[in-house]
Amino acid sequence: MIDFKKLCPYLSEKDINKLEESRNFPPYKGAIYNPNKLDMEDFQKLHNIEVDKDDKYLFRFLDSLGKTVEHFGGAFYIMDPSATLISRFLNPEINEIVIDLCAAPGGKTISYAIKNPNSLIISNDISSTRVNQLKQNVERMGLTNVIITNHEPSFFLKNFQNFFDKVILDTPCSGTGMYRKEKELEEDFSFEKLERLLPLQQELLEIANKLLKDGGTLSYSTCSFSQKEDEEQINNFLKNNNNYNIIDLPDDKSFFKTSGPGIYLLPIFFQGEGQYICLLKKGGQLESNPTLKEKKITYKNKEWFISHYFKSIEKLEPQVIGVQLYNEKEKSTYSHAYSHTLNDYPNKIILTAENEALDYLHGDEINIDPANKGEVLVFYKKIPLGWGKASQGKLKNYLPKGIRLQSR
Repeated sequence: MIDFKKLCPYLSEKDINKLEESRNFPPYKGAIYNPNKLDMEDFQKLHNIEVDKDDKYLFRFLDSLGKTVEHFGGAFYIMDPSATLISRFLNPEINEIVIDLCAAPGGKTISYAIKNPNSLIISNDISSTRVNQLKQNVERMGLTNVIITNHEPSFFLKNFQNFFDKVILDTPCSGTGMYRKEKELEEDFSFEKLERLLPLQQELLEIANKLLKDGGTLSYSTCSFSQKEDEEQINNFLKNNNNYNIIDLPDDKSFFKTSGPGIYLLPIFFQGEGQYICLLKKGGQLESNPTLKEKKITYKNKEWFISHYFKSIEKLEPQVIGVQLYNEKEKSTYSHAYSHTLNDYPNKIILTAENEALDYLHGDEINIDPANKGEVLVFYKKIPLGWGKASQGKLKNYLPKGIRLQSR
């Protein structure tokens, strides 16, 4: 059990008691939505959701939305509202190259990529298992401005020092801010484990510093309430790197500030789970990138489409470059991942009834207009779901078996 009084000496006794009481309440739920796929007004009529007053891409909800057609189609990504603030604070700009060093399962990458479709984000994680989850999430969202890598963060030092406009470092931490969301983590918490993570956090900050361009922005965040993992790490970093300035974050009564750098998000003040965020600006003049243009490329015998190409892509040794265009076994047919990137297609079927769309996602055959023939892209309203083949008034389902809905 986490001892909040010991962990959070910056809080009053009254606030400590509120934190203790908050254990009895469920965590806040939020999601980032893709405006190219979702009609928010229509969606609001069907579900109990509330769009955030400061972030038009964020909504909070009470219903269970994980098995909806919209979720499957990548119209929104469910994530903690606190974690969405990083993409908002970073103020995305056109033609940037950004790296998310510890990205899985992908919320910060997806949030940033949706808000800034005119830039490129390198989404990295050290764990191959978590990278597979990251791939699935990015593909479901239909993002073509994301490259996925599976490396130790130090890998990038060889070819990419002073390269990135922004670095997102959501560092491994004790996770004490997730006390309502991950009960096992709270039960397993100890101050000894917290101490063991401090050198890694320091190392990652120094790597981030070397990867960041002069004039670039570094976002440091944890899901911890510990000052040792948060503001003390920033203060120590600034002692060794005096070419950085702290970026002032918005003055909001729901953000908790101590006398140190950054802000704490606590569920007793902010409608999200525990998080610490600090943004730093590196000294110097930010050099702009050459214009990033879309391109089809061949890498490791696969065809890829990337909406923002740069010459050193292969040096990243990527797992995913934008979107894979064709199936590996049947080279002439488009991949399922590619279907989720499309807003239109010449031969398509638009399902308007939710039950029909759920039948399709379950892998069932659907009765259709006999006039439809050949390979088709199946939409639910504006949301692409996947491929099928229309023949004799039936839609043969091409949805990959591994991602079909198992129950209704």
